[in-house]
Amino acid sequence: ECGDAGIAVIGRGIDIKNNKIYDCAQVADWYGGILVNNPRNADYLVTTSDIHINDNTIYYTSEPPEDAFGIVISGENRADTYVANVVITGNTLVGCGADTTTLNGIYLHYRIAPSELRNIYNIVITNNMIQDFNKGIVSMAYDEVIANNKIHGVVYGVWLIGHLCYEHEVTGNFVEGEAADEGVGITISSAAYANVVGNYIKTFNVGIDETAPAHINSNYNFIHGNYVSNCTTPVNIVGVNTIVKNNLGFVTENSGSATILDTNTSVVVA
Repeated sequence: ECGDAGIAVIGRGIDIKNNKIYDCAQVADWYGGILVNNPRNADYLVTTSDIHINDNTIYYTSEPPEDAFGIVISGENRADTYVANVVITGNTLVGCGADTTTLNGIYLHYRIAPSELRNIYNIVITNNMIQDFNKGIVSMAYDEVIANNKIHGVVYGVWLIGHLCYEHEVTGNFVEGEAADEGVGITISSAAYANVVGNYIKTFNVGIDETAPAHINSNYNFIHGNYVSNCTTPVNIVGVNTIVKNNLGFVTENSGSATILDTNTSVVVA
């Protein structure tokens, strides 16, 4: 039981498990429970890899003085360091409300704006319970699996962001918001080649939102077999090569019924 100290790690082959962390104080410039980082100091060119974060409980009983997080994976935009091969599973993360400073349950990001370097990759986030944060999972990583998480009491459920955000599997997650006129269940922002499949998304303004902020487009994503319920706009798409199929709550194919007369061989269903 770590109390309010939190845990910050740099290195390889580290297991962080079975800890109870509450009302997290500031750790390495962050308010958060667990921070996995690689250093900014040019004298320490350390790569951080092969990290397992599992079966921890992180919760807030009162609102922190600044933006706070549950688990943070932080990468530097440098060719000589990276964060890779990280598994985050079976954790319970509880904020103190969607509209408070408990900002993100799980946050993977670059500390400075990314160029063409992709140095957060090979990430698995699965079977976590995240509630009462503003955003459940926010990721700037690539080559990542986000699966079978339960996320509720949030304004934004899963948010993929960044022009280097490629090759995601977002599948089997239960994502529930607080109001049908607020927030987004799954956001694909300036991202490509994401498979968003088989998720249950409930009570948001937009269920699945593919967006293209600034000049960077989202495209080549595959959105299939999701169940979208009680959302003002079930699905919003901008990518001309994005494929949307068989999502309950959002009609993507023509449907109807017709009778084929014995004098005809075909009929158009519109």
